[in-house]
Amino acid sequence: LAATIELDNASPGRWNEGRVPVRRLQARLRSPDADRQRLLIESFDLQLAQGGEAAGRWQGSGQWVGPRLQLDSQIDALRPQLLDSRAAVMNVSGPLAFTLAGLRSPDPSAADLAGPRALSIELRSTLEGRIEGSPSAVKLTLDGRADGQRIEVRELRAEAGAARAVLAFDARRAAADGWLLRSSGTLTDFDPLPWWPGGEGSAWRAGTHRLSGSWSLDVALPRVRPDMPPLALAQAIAGTGLLRVDRSLVAGVPVSLQLELGNRPGSGAAPGSVRGELVAGGNRLAVEGQGNPAGDGHADRLRFDLQAGNLATLAPLARLLPDLASWAPRAGQVDATLNLDGRWPDIRSDGKASLVGLQVGTLEARRAQASWRFDTASDQPLLLLADAQGLEQGK
Repeated sequence: LAATIELDNASPGRWNEGRVPVRRLQARLRSPDADRQRLLIESFDLQLAQGGEAAGRWQGSGQWVGPRLQLDSQIDALRPQLLDSRAAVMNVSGPLAFTLAGLRSPDPSAADLAGPRALSIELRSTLEGRIEGSPSAVKLTLDGRADGQRIEVRELRAEAGAARAVLAFDARRAAADGWLLRSSGTLTDFDPLPWWPGGEGSAWRAGTHRLSGSWSLDVALPRVRPDMPPLALAQAIAGTGLLRVDRSLVAGVPVSLQLELGNRPGSGAAPGSVRGELVAGGNRLAVEGQGNPAGDGHADRLRFDLQAGNLATLAPLARLLPDLASWAPRAGQVDATLNLDGRWPDIRSDGKASLVGLQVGTLEARRAQASWRFDTASDQPLLLLADAQGLEQGK
């Protein structure tokens, strides 16, 4: 039994334009008469294009034997930006091999296995080339596997000139539908723009970005429910880790970050801890807390401190989000503290904030201050004291 497949697309185009960037697909398939559970993919050839411009070619061969599909292939002159205008502006080539297991047999008469199928995929690729319009060489390496119980990225490495990003990741299912996560990696003068240019004319594409840092995380995540508030999820994470970002720019704004997670089982009612500091454009946000991720939340404590002496330096960051662009701060200073005790929905909180010379969007305030206290676990009323001077809207 043999088959030849030829498909032509007279109008190939980018995904983000609602089109399919494939000009032609050709394939030759054969199944030996003596073994219908074996389908040989003698060759396949996928030609990618944007209009009349070639966007790359994917060629290879493989076989589908019983529940297992295996392909060995080569990608040539792939230009991702012609597949989607938001994708990388580069030209890369290299091998791609993957194995997909847990499939139905290609033999329609084969007996189906009882119970749910355990699908898994294993992928290996190294693509090399250059950024278009630049002498900088690029290299992307991926080696990983995934199934219903585990996702493992043994290596993900992106290099452009001397800049690089390296990541390893392992996620395994744990009891009660939770996950155990381990990840480590480094960023060295990494510019994300060649890899994720963003939309044409966007603030992201126009910005200057450079990231350096490292991380090492070993944490347990609970079962995530659709209605689970982000704060409750964060308080239920248990583990250790360190995240560091320094000597970095995002949209031209100097950024540094230090975040440390701790967990000492048996050390009392609050074995978990978090401590962090984010500095962006000279504005500082610090967080410190402790709690018991496995407890009921009564031992959980969080404190946030904000000293933002120059809000205008954050304007380029606000413009990265189209919905916030019109609210990019032009001037102002803010100081605030926030204390949170307990876990949602039983939260106790108090804090205070003051601002001077605020100019955000169409809102201006010469001076304002506020303090508050509330307890969602009791019938005590919300206490809020606020005072504002020189408040104007729509100016």
